[in-house]
Amino acid sequence: MTHYNKNLAKSALSFGISLAAMLMLSACQPNNNPDATAETQTSNPNQTDNSDASTATPAPIATQIEFPHYIKGWPTLLHPISPLSLTAEQDESLSSIKSRDKWQPTIFAETEPYTYQTYISNIVFEDLATGVEKKLLVDDSFIIRSIFIPHVTKKRILKINSNGDAIVDANIVTDIESDNATDEVYRTPRFETVNTLFKHAIYHINETPNQKDAKDKNLLKQQALYMSDDKGDKLLKLHPDNEFIQTTKWLPQLSRYYFITRSDSDGNGLIDDKDQTHNYQIDFSKSTPAVKGYDFENSSD
Repeated sequence: MTHYNKNLAKSALSFGISLAAMLMLSACQPNNNPDATAETQTSNPNQTDNSDASTATPAPIATQIEFPHYIKGWPTLLHPISPLSLTAEQDESLSSIKSRDKWQPTIFAETEPYTYQTYISNIVFEDLATGVEKKLLVDDSFIIRSIFIPHVTKKRILKINSNGDAIVDANIVTDIESDNATDEVYRTPRFETVNTLFKHAIYHINETPNQKDAKDKNLLKQQALYMSDDKGDKLLKLHPDNEFIQTTKWLPQLSRYYFITRSDSDGNGLIDDKDQTHNYQIDFSKSTPAVKGYDFENSSD
């Protein structure tokens, strides 16, 4: 009888732990409200609703930590975690390559200022002030394909004194397009670049890289758009689960980020130009950047 009671207690404890874990997971599901405020909502990537996807659980992908990446003006050091083997996504696109030794993906490369082409499963954010480390995603089963840090670049005029020495005038900052600006106060004006970062990062993420689409389908190849703060916290999905990112545009003059998604509106398991598009913007000049959808065709006068 004693043995039975011990097993019963263990079963009850195990059930309680499992229930708590499920409740915690439920609280971390992506928020499907595209008007959610980035500063207050949190979420993590999970498997999207895809009726054509395979129900089999894919084998875990082995990973390794790469050399860290330092971004000037960023409070954290980024430690990319990359897959050691081909994901289903890469295996399909590189089907002619059979050897892992011949596969040389771009792990983390800056293609434009504060724009990074990546092929990584996760990122560990190391706080440079406190040493605290935090993973961006809940696990390493995703592929981050690119990272963008919203920013504005301007020129600061260096004042030239009578001796010909350059003196920084902190009160004068001009748009980067104004390189030829002149003023009688200055002789041979010189400029230095000033970058202002908006303390957020935007990620293109494939949520299902280890699964293959059915024939003539492409939903599992699609990417979602996420955003976090500059410490890897407050991760937020920027659109509903049934939409996929198509294109983006950054307008530094207005500090606005625009993006367009598509949903499988005809239900054929294929994202193409016949599907419905959805337009969004984020205004980073606001203290709490929020996603806003817009549709001029269907707007009322």
